[in-house]
Amino acid sequence: MKFTNEQWAEACDFLSSLGLDHSLLNAASFRSELERYLGLLLKKNEELNLTSLRDPNVAFWKHIVDSLTILQWEPMGAVIDWGSGGGLPGIPLALA
Repeated sequence: MKFTNEQWAEACDFLSSLGLDHSLLNAASFRSELERYLGLLLKKNEELNLTSLRDPNVAFWKHIVDSLTILQWEPMGAVIDWGSGGGLPGIPLALA
C-alpha cells in the first residue's frame, strides 16, 4: 500500500507537532517500510481478521499514525507492548 504524498505530509505535520524527529519522518526508508507493513497487514486481514479496519486510509490514521504517537514519550523510558495482535503498535514502533 502506498501513502499519498498529501496523506504522508499531513501525518508528518501532526507527528511533528507532537515533537517527533523530522529526520525520522522524512526518511524514505521509514515511509516505505510502513507502507509495506500496512499493505501486508491489510492483505493478511482478509484471511485472518487481524483488524476491523478495512479502509486503507482509515487504517493508516488509526493504526500507523496512532502507533507512532507513542514516540512522543520515548525519552521517558521503556515502552511495553502487551500483545499487539496484528503487530500494532509494536511493528511501527520497531521500524522507527
